[in-house]
Amino acid sequence: MSITKIKFFYEVVLLIIISTSLYFGLTYTKFHTDPWHWGTTASTALDYINDYKLFKEIDIQYGAGMPILFNFINSFYKINYYSIGVITNIVYCLNLIFVYLIITNFTNRLTAIVITLFIFSLTNYPQIPWADFYAGLCTTLSLFFLTIHKKKTIPVIIASIFLTCAIIFRNTYLINILISLFVYLLFIKLNNISVSSHIKKFFIFFSLFTIVYFLYLLINNDLRSWYIQGLGKTNILFSKTYKDYDISYIYFFLKLIYHLFTPNKIVDLFFSIFFILNIFFFFLILIKKKKVELQAMEEKNIMLYSIFGFSGLVQSLNVYETFRNVMACMSIFLFLSYFIGKIKNEKKFIAVHFIMLLLIFFIFPKNFYYQANIYPTLGYVNTKNQFISDKKLFYKTDIKFFGEHQFNKETIEYYYDIRSIICKYDKIINFSVDRTLVYICDKKNGLISTVNWFPIFFNNYELDFRYKNKSIEKNEIVVSDINFSNPNLKLIKKIYLPAYTRFTKADIIRQQFDNQLFIYIAKE
Repeated sequence: MSITKIKFFYEVVLLIIISTSLYFGLTYTKFHTDPWHWGTTASTALDYINDYKLFKEIDIQYGAGMPILFNFINSFYKINYYSIGVITNIVYCLNLIFVYLIITNFTNRLTAIVITLFIFSLTNYPQIPWADFYAGLCTTLSLFFLTIHKKKTIPVIIASIFLTCAIIFRNTYLINILISLFVYLLFIKLNNISVSSHIKKFFIFFSLFTIVYFLYLLINNDLRSWYIQGLGKTNILFSKTYKDYDISYIYFFLKLIYHLFTPNKIVDLFFSIFFILNIFFFFLILIKKKKVELQAMEEKNIMLYSIFGFSGLVQSLNVYETFRNVMACMSIFLFLSYFIGKIKNEKKFIAVHFIMLLLIFFIFPKNFYYQANIYPTLGYVNTKNQFISDKKLFYKTDIKFFGEHQFNKETIEYYYDIRSIICKYDKIINFSVDRTLVYICDKKNGLISTVNWFPIFFNNYELDFRYKNKSIEKNEIVVSDINFSNPNLKLIKKIYLPAYTRFTKADIIRQQFDNQLFIYIAKE
């Protein structure tokens, strides 16, 4: 078989991987029901599109990147509940493509396609339009341009810009990137090797662009808000005491290590295997490789791939999730690809790839079937433990905010019922878990946002106090959960949330939030 035909074969396989991911991802985007995660992302984007100010009027929990990007895309593709899923799926597939291209740049196409297939098997498609996918793509693009630099400065500058963009999309990436830089420089120092010129430029330009970003936030009086709304919220997440001693970060670090070595799901197990192999090879290099060999690997970015992959695990300090790990630790796959490609013995080379394909064979059935995947692409598990997956049970609404998305009849009736009540009012105050409600009226309301982390009015505690303790105007209406209480308001209706929100058994019995909404107006 000619070299051209072999290359074409791998490109066809890559196309099949991308097409499969898009098919499952777009199916999920069209038929899921998740007003919390998807509503949060879509509402933040629409707030910015509707001229509300980032950080000042819009709570930016993860980063300003997504609302800015969505605002740009909105000029040619309408942003709504459905379209943010389409865009996120494209972003994820681009990540897979660039991972494949990076690996082919320093090793063979067979290794590149098998590794790409393995990554795809761990995360088939984005199940929530989270900032991790965008920050992950930025990191991959950064390493891609760093890999193809060929001693030219422009690709290195572009690489540093994308690394800064990773922080703009998800602010917590600042932590693992800074850890990477520190550990990398320490590695260089301890092994008495020099930083190659392109990596030195990469670090310098990244520092420059990141400083410029923070200066921009400072000039616009947003730097403090950037911290409070983002990294500052870790104080809420990481709260653990023992005998009046704060052991938060020690506890969560130990919990992270525990999950790494005792994974619960098969996809977590295989990610852990790759991560631990990354650690093994890294220390094996330190023990066996000579200074000249280390310097050569440093110039090819191999050691940088490994250290970037190590530090990405920081993103799972709070919640250990495979998709988050894969996005933040993507470069461990690049690191291992380098060593797999270096195997000279043909039998060993084939054996390694066969083992990886065998692992993928075990992952696919488990990850696609609803029994082990709490996010099936289509359908839900009902209270009788039956899997319902019939497209005929789903319908499109006439609510513009949802776009091409479809719901079952129960959910459509829920939204139509709420719309018939709240859309008569000029101001909708939403203290509920359903982050979509303000936007189903197809109009820009005078007052819209509460903090999506917990229901208080963003940056306005006086307003928050007023709605929770005093009367409201006749053109205002409050939607809340069971925790809300204001004796000065009149309860006009209780509405049950749809039973199959997010299609999970956990949410059927409402482990995450209450199953009722309460609607209040001013007393006459």
